[in-house]
Amino acid sequence: ESAFVKALAQDPACPAKCLEYGTLLSSEGRFAEAVPLLERHLAWDQRNVPAARLLALDLMKARDYNRAIPYLESVVQRVPKESHFVMLGVAYLSAGRRGEAIATFRRMATFDVGSAELQQLSRRLEDGANHPEALSNLQEFAFWMARGWM
Repeated sequence: ESAFVKALAQDPACPAKCLEYGTLLSSEGRFAEAVPLLERHLAWDQRNVPAARLLALDLMKARDYNRAIPYLESVVQRVPKESHFVMLGVAYLSAGRRGEAIATFRRMATFDVGSAELQQLSRRLEDGANHPEALSNLQEFAFWMARGWM
């Protein structure tokens, strides 16, 4: 960690080290410290999907769903895959944007219309979005889906 602090002191723009240091802090659960570093990295490299995913995940773990949403929207647009749709839908739902959550879960189902498993997941997520008491389970599921993001 001290090596990162020294590197940031020498280059505050931190084009490379912000992501590495932010990832380290995220892995330690230090989201409040990781978020500004990841934001700085994305200001430098706006198309970095892993950095945007990690930032969104950290923001969601810090319960700042509204700030996570634009990063997740960008991630889904660039790399439309199951875990990205789930995280975006759950972020919408957690931010009180139920209609957008349901639309996201439905859109996920169109991603691979031949996959019965994906169709079933989409229906279950949509059903969960209609039951406010299921929100904590959906959040837990989303975090489980994002377990490989770090």
